[in-house]
Formats: sequence, structure tokens, C-alpha cells
Amino acid sequence: MANYTRSVKNLNGHHLHGGFDGFGKKIWKIEHLENNDSEGILELSYVSYDGEEGFPGTLKVNLTITFNQKNELTILHHAYSDKDTICNLTNHCYFNLGSSASILNHSLQIKAFQCTETNAELIPTGHFLNVEGSPFDFIKKRKVDWSDFPVHPMIQYGKGYDVNYVLEKRNNYQSEAAAKLFDEDNLILLEVFTSKPGLQLYTGNWLNGIAGKGQKTYNDYNGICLEPQYFPDSPNNAHFPSSVLKEGEPYFHYLKYKVSQKIKEENK
Repeated sequence: MANYTRSVKNLNGHHLHGGFDGFGKKIWKIEHLENNDSEGILELSYVSYDGEEGFPGTLKVNLTITFNQKNELTILHHAYSDKDTICNLTNHCYFNLGSSASILNHSLQIKAFQCTETNAELIPTGHFLNVEGSPFDFIKKRKVDWSDFPVHPMIQYGKGYDVNYVLEKRNNYQSEAAAKLFDEDNLILLEVFTSKPGLQLYTGNWLNGIAGKGQKTYNDYNGICLEPQYFPDSPNNAHFPSSVLKEGEPYFHYLKYKVSQKIKEENK
């Protein structure tokens, strides 16, 4: 790990999801809440003080979350640190667009020709894999299920997909979706837009027994995550896009989820 961070090791000797008590477990301050005829707006803030979960610097984070009548949920991430630190904010929500409990019948398309190779601990090796023709190939829309492909060790390691995709060049307001998730039965389309260079595909491989809303118990593959991000283990791979936020520099990234219903003719 680079010398500007001593982040805690909360999973098998590695750091995951911000540590033992990451931002997803914090109580955020509501700065603004508005609901008008065209959209709902929620502004949240959180201050992570110097040394929290081993990270240097006091990091001030602001989120602006909007939802409009086009069924678009947009999250703007703003942050500022008084020391060089690591900042890699994302959203880890699970999606299931269908009537079935499993998401393996969903169709998926990801605008990426490479993914980052991982070892048996699901840590990037530093190498990139060309996805074309492999179980990781979602260049064209296809089912999420990997069973039609030869056994691949990276899928065995994770018991499903848990892999970072190298997205084509992003900018602050990318007009083309990085990923599209589609349910063939209900004809529901989810599009993911982002300014981040990577996208983690996770097929809910370890959900079995987790209790959710209303104490509903979930099973493996009941939900799928599409997480815009800097590449995992970026601090240890100089050729990866840097997740370092320099002292005094502004951090800005966005992600948008758009849901729509299509007609069969568009998806044959």
C-alpha cells in the first residue's frame, strides 16, 4: 500500500468497502430536501476525520441525489480532503428487474473490451484480460448466466461474477450508457451512466441468508450490482487510473441510473 494511507484490513488481510465501518454504515447529515413537480432533490453530507478507518486527511463529502419524471436517479459525488488520501465513492445497490428471484436470466451489455484479472483472493493481478469470446464478454447483450462457457477460475474464485470492467474513456457527463441491464419478461431496461473509469459487476454471489427489508431472507444471485468505480487495488498498480485525491483538489464524479420499459420489437 502506498505510504499516504494505512487503511484497515477488514477482509482476509485486505481493505474492502471503506473498512469495518465504511460510509455505507454512517449517518449522513441532510443538508437539503426538496420535492417539486419535476424532480425530488436530496443533498447529504458526511465528514470523515483524519485517521478514520486508517485513511489520512479530513475528507468532506457531499452527495446530491435527484430523481425526475424520466425515471432517472442521479448521484453527484463531491469531496475535498486536507491531505492526500484515497477517495473512491460509488453506489452498491442491488437490482432485480424481473419476476423471478434470480438475476441470472437478466440480459446485460457492458461497454468494455477488457476487465482486470484477479487472483484467488479476488485481488487484481495488475493484468488486463480481453473479454471477447470469454465468459466476461458483454460487448453485445446476452444473458448474465455463465453456464454456457468453459469453467473459468475467476468465476470459480468468486462463485459468480465479481469483476471490474475497464470502461471506454469517460467524461463528466457521458451521454452513452456504460452498461444496460434488461429483463426479457417484464421488458424493463436499466441503463447506467458514469464518469468513473471502471465498473464492478457483482452477481450477488454471497447473499444467502442475508435479511433485507421486512426481514425477507435473500439467496445467492437474487440481486446484481453495477458499481462505477476506480479500479480495485489502484494504489498498488501505478498503471491503473489513480484513486488518489490530492490535498486541496476537488473530487467530482457522477452516476445515473435510468429505468424504462421497452417493447419487444426493440429487443429481438
